[in-house]
Amino acid sequence: MSNIIDATFVSQWDEGNVETTCKVNLETLEVTDIEQSDDSENMINLLEETVEVTINEKYEIYHPDQKGDKYFIKEADKARLLAQVNA
Repeated sequence: MSNIIDATFVSQWDEGNVETTCKVNLETLEVTDIEQSDDSENMINLLEETVEVTINEKYEIYHPDQKGDKYFIKEADKARLLAQVNA
């Protein structure tokens, strides 16, 4: 099994959601390769950012922490993420 999985990075704005692709490293929990989108250029008020992981039709939402310019799945969510991946 790969230590990197595909996911969706969702930016929720007052004006609507922007969904882009990303990857999650299962060892470091870092969210990487977040696709850039021009869709958010005219949006003003960012409400929330989430990472959505779908594996074997099971869908989970994670609320990442931002450290500098990097995003990480919270350590408290690691067991839930690994259980989802290994199910």
